Order: sequence, then C-alpha cells, then structure tokens
Amino acid sequence: MKIIVRLRGGLGNQFFQYAVGRSLSDLHNGELLLDDSLLGRTSSGISPRHYGLEMYRIQARRLRNEERLNLQFRVLRPFRYLYALGLLKSSFIYYQEPHFEFDPNVFQLKGNVILSGFWQSHRYFTNIEDKVRQELKPIHTPPTEVSRLMNQIAKTNSVSLHIRRGDYVSCQKALDLFYICDATYYRRAVNMIAERVINPIFFIFSDDPDPISKSLQIGFPTVIVSRPQLSAHDDLRLMSHCNHHIIANSTFSWWGAWKNPDPNRIVVAPSRWFLIPTNTQDLIPNGWHTV
Repeated sequence: MKIIVRLRGGLGNQFFQYAVGRSLSDLHNGELLLDDSLLGRTSSGISPRHYGLEMYRIQARRLRNEERLNLQFRVLRPFRYLYALGLLKSSFIYYQEPHFEFDPNVFQLKGNVILSGFWQSHRYFTNIEDKVRQELKPIHTPPTEVSRLMNQIAKTNSVSLHIRRGDYVSCQKALDLFYICDATYYRRAVNMIAERVINPIFFIFSDDPDPISKSLQIGFPTVIVSRPQLSAHDDLRLMSHCNHHIIANSTFSWWGAWKNPDPNRIVVAPSRWFLIPTNTQDLIPNGWHTV
C-alpha cells in the first residue's frame, strides 16, 4: 500500500498531515510519500509556504519530479470527476477530508490512497504518539543561542506563550477565517497558569516579536524568544522544552505543546479558533484547558 499525503500550509499543518499519513502507513505497513506541490501556491490570498519536514526524522520521502507530474493527472478537478464516474481507471483512491472533525473512515481505506486535507486532530495518531514524537524531533544540533535558551528554560518554571500575527492580520482570507487572540485571552490564560505554577516565567514566541515586547504586560517575568536569527524549527524546539504552554489558535503552538511529553504539563488554548462556525471538538486533546 502506498499513501500519498498532499502537504499544504505551514510547519504545524505539515506535521498534522504527516502524522495522519504515518498512522495509516503504520496500520497497513505501507509506504508514505509526501507531495509538496501545493506549498508554493499564492493564489486566492494563500501565503506561500516551504517544505519543512526535512529537518526531522520522518519515515517518508518526497515525491520525485516524475511522480509529482503523474499525480496531477489524478488530483486535478476535471480528472477527479472522470475517475469518480468510472470513465478513467486509477490505482489510487483520492480521499478528501470530509469535514474538520475527526473522520474515522480514513482508517478503512484499502489499497493505494491520496490524502487531501488538514487532518487537525490528535485522534488520527493516538495509536503511534510515541513514534510521532520521536520522528518529529529535529535532526540538527541546536545552535549556540538555542542551547543557551534551552538551558534557561530548563532552570525555571517555564511557560511558552505564543502570539500569532503574521498572515492572521495581513491576509484578508485569514482575517475572514481566524479569530485573533486578544489581550483578554492572554490575561485569563496567564492567570490560569499562575494559579497552578509557582514563580512562572513566560517565554514569548511570536512572528511579530518587537511590538509584542512593548505592548504585552502580564505582570510576570517574560523572555522574548523569537528573533530573526532563529528559525521556525528553533522556535518550535524551544517551545516544546517549556514546562507549560499558552497556545494561540495556531497549529504551530499546538505542536509546541503536544510535543512536550510531560503528562503533568498545563496547556491553555483558546476556546474560539475560527470566526465561522466550526466543530473543533476533536482539535483540543483531553486535559488541555480552554478559555
């Protein structure tokens, strides 16, 4: 069995897509292949992305150029209709994620399959959580600045606090879709942590750190982590090393919290993720707090 996962979105989204494909390949002892042809697209207000999984210990390979070209004849909409009508034959089943919540039917798929969707639920890979955590560990040795911050994080009651701005405030499509976590959310989340953690120090991660350092006043010691010389991989590594987490409505900080294996970690997430009505019941794992 071959499983082709169509990657889209940033690093957090690519993690989810890898994890569902990895879970299916583990279940069927199949080969996992990654199609990155969607990542560079800029149409319809979509921010272009880069393939980010090469920095991790993944058990998959990217499609070769000829494989990627052949795939287009199976996934482009006109061809999908012809295959669905039985007018064309294919050795692959094309399976589109039907809705945002967990879809158990994906595990009933047989034969070669192409997976298209975001798959944003831990329930797709609860059976291989340890494998996913191991495979999504960075390959490279952390640079000096990251090692220094990791030591600082390890010596404190550290709490990662993620503020997502970027295309959430600059892209109209994102503005129409995503709720923006405001100061009220962060104050309530900080207070929830402070009630449970002695002497917390908040390590702040953001794609727009300079304005944040001037405006965010939470009444506790803070360390601004994100800076131009640190990559997204470095930010995510540091985030996952914190003891506790306040995440934004972002798959990036979702993974920063989830990759921390400590069962006693406290994770606070926003109860509201999207502006449009969306069933997010399978997005937040049991034990995480929402405000």
